[in-house]
Amino acid sequence: MGEKMAEEEFPNTTHEGFNVTLHTTLVVTTKLVLPTPAKPILPVQTGEQAQQEEQSSGMTIFFSLLVLAICIILVHLLIRYRLHFLPESVAVVSLGKSLSVIL
Repeated sequence: MGEKMAEEEFPNTTHEGFNVTLHTTLVVTTKLVLPTPAKPILPVQTGEQAQQEEQSSGMTIFFSLLVLAICIILVHLLIRYRLHFLPESVAVVSLGKSLSVIL
């Protein structure tokens, strides 16, 4: 009885000349990936050469952090002494120029 009521409320209408069925297909493509050649294992640097390289990279990191600290202090001094007419970027660029002249 419930089925009869559902059919009466929502009639199933079909159009005779206009019946379209859509089919979806999934196309899977595979790529042939060539294996990359193995990289040779480099020998571990030991002795004097490794020590020089480590010292060089350590000095580079130290110098970068030192310049960053000087820039922070310089900007702090600009704010403390109320030099608002001088932008912070000009002060940092001036520091870079002076360090490049020195080095």
